[in-house]
Amino acid sequence: DELHFPKLEEFESHVFLIVHGSLIPPRGPSQSLEDYIPQIRGSQLNIFLNHRVIITHRAVDMGIVRRVQHMLAQNPRLALRGPDFVAAQLIDVTVDDVLHIGNVIEERLLELEHTILERDVRDMAARLMKYRRRVHLLRRALGYQQGLCSRLATGESDFVNADETIY
Repeated sequence: DELHFPKLEEFESHVFLIVHGSLIPPRGPSQSLEDYIPQIRGSQLNIFLNHRVIITHRAVDMGIVRRVQHMLAQNPRLALRGPDFVAAQLIDVTVDDVLHIGNVIEERLLELEHTILERDVRDMAARLMKYRRRVHLLRRALGYQQGLCSRLATGESDFVNADETIY
């Protein structure tokens, strides 16, 4: 399934957001980055938000909603801050996941670059380009997501309480 770019659309009664997250499988202790990275999949989280309600939709479970629910269960008073606070937490978790993936891919790039310096590997350039493209796509998605967060944080949306704009 193709992902839509992160975006923010404001309607009369609600805000609709698309944010990117990832399906990050556990990495085995002896699993190489070469084998692990292709298992990571991008996914999107759709969020409908108004002053009283937040509704999320995702095609596959990324664990994002579950992690935020767990955080709220640990400290139920946080939920009283409103749906805009919960949305901010969801976005924060997606950004953390995407940054983690970027770090994993950059770690693999460093391994490949080190290998190139050690020996002549003919297919290394193609492999490097594949990883550079993944990093580029992650950065592009994060750029859109940063713009979305900026719009929410600057008080552009009537659906985000001014007290929550710092999140």
